[in-house]
Amino acid sequence: MLLNQSKARVAVASILLLPLLAYWIINPDDVQETPTQSALSQGADYYLKGSKVKEFDEQGKLKATLSAAELTHFPDQALSRLLSPSVEMQDEKGTPVTLTSKTGTLFDNEDRMTLDEDVRVTHNPNMPDASLLTTSSLNFDRRSGIASTDLPVKITNQQFETTATGMTININSRTSDLLSDVKGTFYVEP
Repeated sequence: MLLNQSKARVAVASILLLPLLAYWIINPDDVQETPTQSALSQGADYYLKGSKVKEFDEQGKLKATLSAAELTHFPDQALSRLLSPSVEMQDEKGTPVTLTSKTGTLFDNEDRMTLDEDVRVTHNPNMPDASLLTTSSLNFDRRSGIASTDLPVKITNQQFETTATGMTININSRTSDLLSDVKGTFYVEP
């Protein structure tokens, strides 16, 4: 009697698992590589998720913080690819400045990075009079604080909106050169 119950349980379990097994054999999953597997197959030597790097000056004062949702380093290309990078720093007057984008590239042995896709540079981000620069790609030299692009840019705050094609901005000294097609609108209170 006990043997018959065991055989019945095995038969019921087999019947229940048979459709799942058939589906698995007929429709193999499209295996999606994780970023780590993909990066390793392309020559990456390390991958970080949720990385944060802090840079300090000679006196030990925080100079800048680089954060990224993902960082993948490629030694053969001497660079790191970044997902959702963010750079937080201060200008010469101590005012906070934040640079963000969807993707970016950080070059080894250089103080240079490129930010791509939905690039935003926010000066004084926590204040109501914050100014926002948007563009699609930006080259940034971290040591000098100079950012540049040949692409369209838009700069806005509560008092004005300016558009141009091409720009060089010195984040430390808060000066910029707009290169061409400059148009501005200023909002004056009555």
